[in-house]
Amino acid sequence: MSSAWPFLLLYIALFATNQVQIGVVRGAGLQGPASILTLIGYWVFSLPIAGVLAFKAEMEISGLWLGMNIGILFICIAIGILIFRLDWDRLIEEVRERTGKDSKKM
Repeated sequence: MSSAWPFLLLYIALFATNQVQIGVVRGAGLQGPASILTLIGYWVFSLPIAGVLAFKAEMEISGLWLGMNIGILFICIAIGILIFRLDWDRLIEEVRERTGKDSKKM
């Protein structure tokens, strides 16, 4: 188990980053694309890679956590790109229209 600690600590940091990203995406109203990216990250990357590393490569628990890290890293990068590509000016205008706030007073 002691060899798995670095992988576990990295996962915690990446997971925390991902949760902040999810909050931004939720606020922007893009839960759908973020959900798809999360499903891909866990089901396509994390689980298969974790299984191969843990059992075929005989890395045991370290392999499981390394596989999870690969998946969450994919998710963080993909959602980071999604956030980076947002049109913030358009989102601000949509919020102003929805809330009835005058843009000149803000």
